[in-house]
Amino acid sequence: MHRGPKANFLRTNRKNIVPQIARILRRQQRIKQIRQSLSHSKDVIDDMLAHPFQKYSIGKTQDEPVDLRNFCSVYAEDPAVKVS
Repeated sequence: MHRGPKANFLRTNRKNIVPQIARILRRQQRIKQIRQSLSHSKDVIDDMLAHPFQKYSIGKTQDEPVDLRNFCSVYAEDPAVKVS
């Protein structure tokens, strides 16, 4: 139980310790959150592995079709949309 604080203390420069340890703890918490969010993305990878010969993989959060006629009319003045 005392290993964590000892390890955090060793990672400081032994001057003004409290803000440095707070920064280390915030960083560790953020890394933990990132790891948890990545563990949820394993479902996507498992889905891709289940269908290895599928050409395209569209994520469930990206499955929002766009009406091209409406898109072209809204962005008609955009140089990226103009067809030469």
